[in-house]
Amino acid sequence: MPTNTEAENLFNAGISSLKSYFNDSSREDLLIDAVGCFDQASFLSKAGPGDQDVVFSLFHAASCFLCLSLIQYDSSIDDYLSTSPVVAAVAKPSDVADSTSEPPTQVNMEDFQRFLYRYTTHVIPTVRKDLLTREFKDMYLLSFENALTRSSGSLGLERIWYSCISVILYQELNFDEPQKIMRCIEAMKRTTEISQDQPVYPVSLDQHTSLFSQAISKVEINTAMFPKRISWILSLVEYHIQQLQTNFTESMRLYESTPDRRHYLKDAIMAIETALEWTRRIPSLARLRFELLVSRGLALRKRFAVYPWTDDDLEDSAGCLREALRSEVATKQQILDCKELLSNVLSDLVTYLSKQSDEDPEYFLRLHETWREIVGLTDPDSVTLMAKRLLGLATAAERLYYADSGKLADLVEASDSLKRSAQIAVDPTLLAEVLFARARVLAERPDHPEFMQRLAVGFAACDVVKQNPGLLTTPLYYSGCSAHANRMLGDIKENPEQQSYQSRIQQLKDTISILELLIAADIDERLAIVGSSLLSLASAYKLLYHMQMRLEERLDRCISTLNTSLDTAKSVLKSERRSHQTQLCHELIASIYDEMTHLPSQDAASRSSYNDLVIEHYRLATSYIGNYIKLTNALEERFVLHGRREDLDECVSRLVLQNGGHNNPKNEFYMSSRLVRLCRENNLHDKLIPAYKLVLGALRRMSNISYTSITRYKTLSNASASYACDSAASALANNEAAIAVELLEQGRGCFFAEQLTIQTNTGYIRTLDPALARLIDIKLAEIQKFTKDSAGVLHRSLIDPIPFEESYQLRVQGDETPSSTQLSLAVNDLERYLEKVRRLPGYRDPTEPKSFATLKSAAAHCPIVYVNISQFRCDALVLHGSPESPVIVVPLPTSWSAVSALSLTMQKVIRSQGREVRDCEPVLTRHFVRSGTSTPEQQTRSVLKQLWSTIVQPVLAALGFYKPNAPEPADPAGLPHICWCPTGPAATFLPLHAAGDYSVGPEHRATSYVVSSYTPSATSLARALEREASLNPSLLLISQPSSPPNMPLPHVNEERDAIVASMTQAGGRITVLHDEAGRVADVMELLPACSILHLACHGKQDKDDPLESAVLLHDGELKLREIISTKLLSTELVYLSACQTAAGDTNTPEESLNLAAGFLFAGYRGAVATMWSIGDKDGAYVAKSFYEHLLRLDGPPATNAALALHCAIQDLIGANPDISLIRWIPFMYFGVTR
Repeated sequence: MPTNTEAENLFNAGISSLKSYFNDSSREDLLIDAVGCFDQASFLSKAGPGDQDVVFSLFHAASCFLCLSLIQYDSSIDDYLSTSPVVAAVAKPSDVADSTSEPPTQVNMEDFQRFLYRYTTHVIPTVRKDLLTREFKDMYLLSFENALTRSSGSLGLERIWYSCISVILYQELNFDEPQKIMRCIEAMKRTTEISQDQPVYPVSLDQHTSLFSQAISKVEINTAMFPKRISWILSLVEYHIQQLQTNFTESMRLYESTPDRRHYLKDAIMAIETALEWTRRIPSLARLRFELLVSRGLALRKRFAVYPWTDDDLEDSAGCLREALRSEVATKQQILDCKELLSNVLSDLVTYLSKQSDEDPEYFLRLHETWREIVGLTDPDSVTLMAKRLLGLATAAERLYYADSGKLADLVEASDSLKRSAQIAVDPTLLAEVLFARARVLAERPDHPEFMQRLAVGFAACDVVKQNPGLLTTPLYYSGCSAHANRMLGDIKENPEQQSYQSRIQQLKDTISILELLIAADIDERLAIVGSSLLSLASAYKLLYHMQMRLEERLDRCISTLNTSLDTAKSVLKSERRSHQTQLCHELIASIYDEMTHLPSQDAASRSSYNDLVIEHYRLATSYIGNYIKLTNALEERFVLHGRREDLDECVSRLVLQNGGHNNPKNEFYMSSRLVRLCRENNLHDKLIPAYKLVLGALRRMSNISYTSITRYKTLSNASASYACDSAASALANNEAAIAVELLEQGRGCFFAEQLTIQTNTGYIRTLDPALARLIDIKLAEIQKFTKDSAGVLHRSLIDPIPFEESYQLRVQGDETPSSTQLSLAVNDLERYLEKVRRLPGYRDPTEPKSFATLKSAAAHCPIVYVNISQFRCDALVLHGSPESPVIVVPLPTSWSAVSALSLTMQKVIRSQGREVRDCEPVLTRHFVRSGTSTPEQQTRSVLKQLWSTIVQPVLAALGFYKPNAPEPADPAGLPHICWCPTGPAATFLPLHAAGDYSVGPEHRATSYVVSSYTPSATSLARALEREASLNPSLLLISQPSSPPNMPLPHVNEERDAIVASMTQAGGRITVLHDEAGRVADVMELLPACSILHLACHGKQDKDDPLESAVLLHDGELKLREIISTKLLSTELVYLSACQTAAGDTNTPEESLNLAAGFLFAGYRGAVATMWSIGDKDGAYVAKSFYEHLLRLDGPPATNAALALHCAIQDLIGANPDISLIRWIPFMYFGVTR
């Protein structure tokens, strides 16, 4: 029994009152007391034991049941309704009612309410009036409903409670409360469904069971009348609904006749909504509900026409009609009419949506789904309507394609819908529009399955226009033909190998015929469009000229075609309203004169004359930045021809002034690199450094994150050359060493420098402007979705100037995709947000170039040595902590070609030993291994000797570290540290730390004088020094002895055990993920929590995309892209015991795009890596020795890592006296040092 004392006391009091009532049934007050006690006990027991709540609820319901018997007058209601004219009126046809009199149901329902009042006032004894209050009735209903939920499993009890619910609701029939009437009908139905012979099996009530049985047996309910009552109520409901429907019809009639009386429309909608509420749960009224749904849908559509501020009415209307279409009782014609109405409502909806300017992809998805539904509702036999709606669906799918990351499936759906539309369209106006749209969609992406049909579809559209020339009076069809013509020209230019010259000439002639058709249809309103067609025609003739020259046709015929092109272009200038085309026209004319300048038949005078015309017309077309490039080309050519200094000055001036004045970094780079060349060739020394700064700025912008990582990498591969080194050399020639350092920093590491934006930490921003921080987080997440370029983008050079034709024709396929456009837009949005951030107090922008003072501070612990290898001079620039001289310049007795030769020799040595990847013994490698030849020890020694004499020894001497006569320190900890920052060819495959003459004693080796480390740049080192060091080492060790299975690394187990033993002995915390445990997701989860990461596994350097470089784990690749996108706030050191993790790239020597540099960028303060593949056994030995030394040193792990690696290498050499140089020199350390 119950354990809640207070509830139990109340319950017992209720039992006592109930027993007393049974002894004296005239004492209704005892029953009322019992009801109150059970009610309170039930309320208090809700938080108590389950059985207690059930028992109290059942007794409360039983006592309410007894109360109901005292006020039960349902039989009197039966008598009233059985003789009432209400039921008789409902049973008769509605046309017998007098429309001028008050509706009979309404009159008699008022009489019914008066009857209920008289009965409860005069017939029921006065003592029971308390039981008739609204409060008590609501309590009865709630009590019976609660008891019903607690009687599950006892059908007999359920029947009792359903009957009680039926009676209490039947006795207060009120047509203002349809839900209660619906519940009354449901309860009666359920009562009749349960057999009265069902036994009553309540829960155990212990000693109170008999009392409960006595209570529920005291009352008799005439359930035999329930079917009749249901029939009466349904008749009343149906008649009431019909009256509401009549009211709706009348209100709509009044509104239609007086539209300004909008309250009639409001009354109509209110009436129909009330009627619908009545039919919600009555299956027998399904046919009536169908009519009501259609009526409401129609009324809401009309209200939208009056109040078109929101689409809510249209959405609600469509919802009603969709439900109506699910009706099982509607006739076929009714369904067809409903479909038509719904399609019209949805058409209104898409019209409304199309006028909105929402850029949310969800908006376009909604528009697209609505058009799909419209097409599905359209009668296939209505071919014209279906064709139009298929066009609408295609337009929506195309818009969704642009808004939602450029999904090809959306574009395919658009083209398929247009194909269906074109197959059934009869009207030429519609057919031409559909075909033009399909040609445009098919041309959007080369990977579209039907891309090759784009031109054929465009031709079909133009044929429809040719057959119906009146269409050309409409800009839609005129521009459609023009776009197709330009698309044809673009295809001819961009795909020269796909067809023969003869086929291309025929294609050109077809294009020319279309353009001539457009020009012949000239009317004043479209003069600008016609001018564009004339320019396209001129461009077509110019292209035809090029083909004729390629086919070596007669020169006079070729010149005739070129003259036709010129005359056509000039005709645009003769037009009275030519302002729209003037710039483009002058550009085209200039390019034609440029062709004439280089005709083989031209003499010097003619060439000079044409060159003057080229310059004249390009000067008139300078609003297009591409023309500045061509103008400067022409000016330079004239300077070469005549040697006039004013041409050179104008050329240089234009290259300087217009650089950076546009949004195209490839043009900016092209112009500034030409400026550098001109300055050098013509000894313009005062303009050289500014020119280099323009080049380096353009390089930064070309590697901006608005381009995907592949594009940025290929851009740098094609464009970086040696500008950073050469600019520094120029600054040194002017005795500006500090400027040289800044130029080196600006021109190197562009890829990761621009990637810094991705790592924007919004934590600080959130404290000042939470909303702005959220916007930035959203954009950063959006930007990180973009990783790969289309094949079309990859094959195009980013540094060529824009051809004339691309400046006004449709963009060339493959040059741009919706994905790349979205990335660019997202980056632009992010940049706007970051501009606001930069104005916040105390914010430090990580993307801002470091000042010279900051760079110099990075050398406070050890000197940073730039090894600057330029084609003009070679120097070492030493940043150091001394305030006396900010930079020590050490001229190096070598040359760019000599250092390049050393780098090439070293690469050949490495490859000859099969060491492009990690290698030692044939079966103990950490990657694929080529079979090696004999060890080219002498070549290696020669390279290291020359590095020593021409680079390292002069630097050590300048720093005072080279002391050949001084005794070698017994402890390497006494050696000074030096940080190398090699550039140009010295940045790839040249181990400066191992430089030395190994044919003589150790006094001629770098390792005897310094502990070497490396850094990609001083900026990278400064960022690492700014991060907080971790003094409590916690190591995450990933060991993969058999991943992939065909390239086992058995010594990895030895490496793992040795590191675990060292960490355990030092008291450090270590987590090991070995073999199958080394999964990508688990590693990524643990990375932020561990200060040291050790990777004993295979590595992979991606040749196309640096961010795809990875280490190979058990279930996949741990890519650099994922690592740098992780918040690594307390990471200290990474040990990359994998192959080629520090290897340079000869294509981008200034970028340090290897795994080691990537981990430093991600947040690690130091990285141990290898220049090329190492032996599995050597890797294990060095790793074991490294940690033994590291854990004995005080201070942060990264700070001591260079010394620990130095000692570990000496241990390896000591344990293997005859060890080859190639085995130990690849080990390197990057990052902070002592």
